[in-house]
Amino acid sequence: PKVAAAISDLMEDQLFMDGQVIMKEGDEGDWMMLLHQGKASVSITGEKIAELNNGDIAGEMAVLGISPVRTATVTARETCFVQVLHTNQLMPVLNQFPTEKHNIRLKAAHRLESRYTVDSVRGLPFFRGCPRDFTDFIDQRTTRWVFFAEDVLIK
Repeated sequence: PKVAAAISDLMEDQLFMDGQVIMKEGDEGDWMMLLHQGKASVSITGEKIAELNNGDIAGEMAVLGISPVRTATVTARETCFVQVLHTNQLMPVLNQFPTEKHNIRLKAAHRLESRYTVDSVRGLPFFRGCPRDFTDFIDQRTTRWVFFAEDVLIK
């Protein structure tokens, strides 16, 4: 696609060996990676939560400005060939390709939702003590949305 051509010259090739940390939870981050070849594990506070394979990305939370620090550690589980894109290089390109920008945002939103959401509004302080019938009613009629910095909520 056109976006791949636009970013191909901006990408920095890196090689990581089995056991080498690619990105560390808590470190500042201004780049994301595309795993071209290899396998890597993703962990939070030492607990493995996912595995990355060919074509997967990591670090999008930092690039999109969702978190100034890494939210997980990524460790190579075999030799990994990755390409790195820095925020200041990627964002101008993504602004030219809204569909690809949207896809990266969806990936980040999915990761946020799986990590930080509650199953019911009953878990939120505002709804504590409300009758179960009421919170069930709210749960059935609400939709989750994720908004990022600079999103327009109301025009």
